[in-house]
Amino acid sequence: MTLKTGLEAYWKLDEDSDGSGSVTRVDSHGSNNLTDVNTTPSGTGILGNGADFESGNSEYLTINDSVSLSTGDIDFTWAGWVKIESKPGTLMHIAGKGGTDQWEWELEWNNTVDRFRFYILTLAGVQKGIVDADDLGAPSLATWYYIVVWHDATANKVYIQVNNGTVDETATTGVSADGTGTFRIGYRSDNGFPLDAIVDESGFWKKVLTAGERGQLYNAGNGRSYDSFEPSFAGSITNTGALVRDTRKIIAGSITNTGALAAAALFFQTLAGSITNSGTLSTATTFVRALAGSITNTGSLGRTTLKVLAGSITNTGALTTVKAVLQKFYTWTTSFRASDREDPYHAGSDEKRGRA
Repeated sequence: MTLKTGLEAYWKLDEDSDGSGSVTRVDSHGSNNLTDVNTTPSGTGILGNGADFESGNSEYLTINDSVSLSTGDIDFTWAGWVKIESKPGTLMHIAGKGGTDQWEWELEWNNTVDRFRFYILTLAGVQKGIVDADDLGAPSLATWYYIVVWHDATANKVYIQVNNGTVDETATTGVSADGTGTFRIGYRSDNGFPLDAIVDESGFWKKVLTAGERGQLYNAGNGRSYDSFEPSFAGSITNTGALVRDTRKIIAGSITNTGALAAAALFFQTLAGSITNSGTLSTATTFVRALAGSITNTGSLGRTTLKVLAGSITNTGALTTVKAVLQKFYTWTTSFRASDREDPYHAGSDEKRGRA
């Protein structure tokens, strides 16, 4: 996943609050913690708790202007889960950044058209691009919606997508501003327009999220928390020694090493099985694309690149500087020949290429 690339702030909004006091909502990614104004309580979110804004109490979460949250004519994205609890006779501010003569962008529920609406503004508050979530239509009460809004500075367009559906877009008529106004969720800084809704799992990126990234965040309607932005790990790595560098994707199995993995880069796409090494992986690069089986090595495993392995590799000795580009089942009981080391799929016997 690349969900942390370009990410400036992420608020899980999991903090417990009974509404009797101010509870800071922590930025899980950076230092953009949100101050609680008018004691915003917590409610049941899409994942854990969410912030339950009550319009009658004008509750909101806010932080002053910062470099990481300022926009202007750049690519940026805001995304979050929203469940509105009523539809008043005025618009409701969901999220945005701005203030008097310092406006940047705004996401709201607009009462006139009964749509989620996103737009960018000049400092003076002149709207320069408005897009409504027409593909969704009128949102229902007490229903979770995953809203993603973004500005593409190259295409000069603004976009809104709800629940990973069809993207609505509009060309801008000018550039968005970089002001010094506050960032707020739940209450706009001028006329208020308080929100009556629960908001959960909200993030801000200085990039345009790809369709794949938006789909990962929506996660078939289940949501995805910041904690799962890191590649997933289902299994175990056992190492007796030092593990200096370890990059994990998806591991359903285990890695067992007796020794040191110092300066090793272990990058796994999927590992359904195990790697067992008795020795060192010092300065090693181990990249596993898909492993359904196991690697057993007694000695050092200097460099291994695996594409698809349905089976196992058994080696007594060293696999130093070996690049294994595998397609099927492989079993080696001796060390590689020098001529086989760089491309075993195209060198050596048919048996080594996984061909019976």
